[in-house]
Amino acid sequence: MSSDSEDERNTFKSHDEEVRYWRNKAVDYKKRLYESQQELEEYQSHSSELEAELEAELEQAQSRCSELRHQVVKLATENEIIKDRLSTQSVALEGRVDNLEEELQDVRSIKDGFTTYIRQLEQANDDLERAKRATLTSLEDFETRLNQAIERNAFLESELDEKEGLKEMVQRLKDESRDLRQEVIVRKVRTPPDISGMKSNAAHDNDKAAAAFNNSKHQLFNGTANIA
Repeated sequence: MSSDSEDERNTFKSHDEEVRYWRNKAVDYKKRLYESQQELEEYQSHSSELEAELEAELEQAQSRCSELRHQVVKLATENEIIKDRLSTQSVALEGRVDNLEEELQDVRSIKDGFTTYIRQLEQANDDLERAKRATLTSLEDFETRLNQAIERNAFLESELDEKEGLKEMVQRLKDESRDLRQEVIVRKVRTPPDISGMKSNAAHDNDKAAAAFNNSKHQLFNGTANIA
C-alpha cells in the first residue's frame, strides 16, 4: 500500500509514461493475481487431498477407536472375571495357608513332644543302664552269697544227716534199754527166789544198760557239739 501511494505521488513527464507505468502495473497485478490463483488452486487441491487423507485417517481412527472400545469392554469383562477368579483363589489360598500354618503348628508341637519324649527315653535309658549295672552288681553279690549259702546248706544238711543218725541211735538204745528192763522183769518172774543170784544178775543187767546208755549219751553229745 505504501508503494502504491508513493507511485501515485510520482509525477510523470508525459501521458505516455504514465500509461506505460500503469500498464506495467496492471500486468504486474495480473501476474500476481494469477500466481495467487495458482497458489489458491494448489492450496485447495492440497487441502482437498489433505482433507481426504484426514477423513480417511479419521474414519480409520474412529474404526480403531470403536475396536479399542470393544477391546476395552472385553478386557474390562475379562478383568472382572480374572478379579473374581483371583479373589476366589486368594480366599482359597488364604484358607490353605491357614490350614498349613495350623498343620505346621501341630507338626512343631509333635516335634517338641517327640524331642521331650526322646530326652525322657534317653534319661530312662541312662537310668536303666545304671539300674542294670547296679542289678548286675547285686546279682553277682547275690550269686556269691547264694553259693556261700548253698555250701553252708550242704554242710548243714550233712550235719543234719549225722544228727538224724544219732537220733536213730539214741532211739535204738532206748528201745534196747526198754527191752533189757522187760527181760529183767521176766527173769525175775521166772527165776526161783535166789536172792544173791538175782541181785548179781540184776546188777549185771543194770551195769550193761548203764554202759550202753552212757555210750549213746557220749555219742549224742559229740554229735551235738559238732553241729554247733
